[in-house]
Amino acid sequence: MYKPNRPFMKSPNYFCLIAIVAISSLFFSCKKDSQALTEDSVNLVGKTADYSDPISQQRVDLAKTLVEAFKTNPEMATQTISACNEKFDGDRNVLCSTLFSQTVSAPNAQTSKTNGTKTFGTVLNELASIEGSNKTGENFSENLIENDSLIQLYFFLGNSNDSLSFEGIVIRPFEIENNVPIDLLVINKDGSETTVRSDIDPTKNYLVVSSNERSGHLTNENNIDSNQSSFKTQATRATKITRASFTSYSALRSVEAWLDGEPDIKSYVVYNLGGTAQLNQFYWPKQWLGGTKVKWNYVLITLPIWNTADQDLNRKFIFIEEDSGNSTTRNVNLPLANGATLSTTISGTTKDITVSESYVNFFDTSVEHNWGSFKFDLN
Repeated sequence: MYKPNRPFMKSPNYFCLIAIVAISSLFFSCKKDSQALTEDSVNLVGKTADYSDPISQQRVDLAKTLVEAFKTNPEMATQTISACNEKFDGDRNVLCSTLFSQTVSAPNAQTSKTNGTKTFGTVLNELASIEGSNKTGENFSENLIENDSLIQLYFFLGNSNDSLSFEGIVIRPFEIENNVPIDLLVINKDGSETTVRSDIDPTKNYLVVSSNERSGHLTNENNIDSNQSSFKTQATRATKITRASFTSYSALRSVEAWLDGEPDIKSYVVYNLGGTAQLNQFYWPKQWLGGTKVKWNYVLITLPIWNTADQDLNRKFIFIEEDSGNSTTRNVNLPLANGATLSTTISGTTKDITVSESYVNFFDTSVEHNWGSFKFDLN
């Protein structure tokens, strides 16, 4: 007897199978995306940095010329990285004005002039002339320094197991907006071009052409008003910062991108001295990173004497990450117990970032003070 075809019935097991396949696909897709975000030149932002201004274009020219020099004389690349690793200001970088004056020991750079050697800058000048570009030829390196006096090479160590090699040269444009992800131009060692994200730490080593933000601030500017001596006979509370740290790696990266090296932190303590607001300021050495983790910066900072007569007054602590930019000033107020307010000013730039700020009370004996993205010990 003829039996009509019965419609296909989707059993509960069928729906379970479909659900498992869908969830599995979603899981592996998410996992793949998560892994991709840790790789270089993957999942790019889609917006390339602007290099149209003259200084940024010179930085691009420098990166290209360096790559050509390194091809011919690999020893020059080793010499550059060694200079960066000397950490003249606490970071893995070297000022181009310093590097360009160094003697090149590479065999292919030797000449009968100047005792059989050339300076780093001379080699770059000759390469710029040979290429016939608008790099101003024989004055190429001198013009770079004249137009971009604090230009430097920073060695980003993405691979902590190798501190001697690099994948290419990343160019930081002269102007870049803080905390805005962007794709940065890279001149690879073979001369080809690619890009990396500004907001994700690469897993490879790179040289970075950028500006040095620390020159002129290499000493401890721990300024304490000399008038304090007249108060030393009063009962006082001695205070010292014994260590400080960012509270997380993401907190550190929120104020300083990987291409800019370690944060340049300056701390201020605003206090009352005889009815006048005073400032104590201190530049911290660059000791905030240990690989891809934050670490305690163990530096002893002796703070101004805290007189018992001022025990009802809080002291204001301000931690700022300094960046190059236009000069500006900021007013800082210190409320007094009688309702009056003392005021002073802090000098900085329009690109400075306030990492954290708050008040400390005279009777607060807490050692660790955790203020969100930043913490420090006060003894």
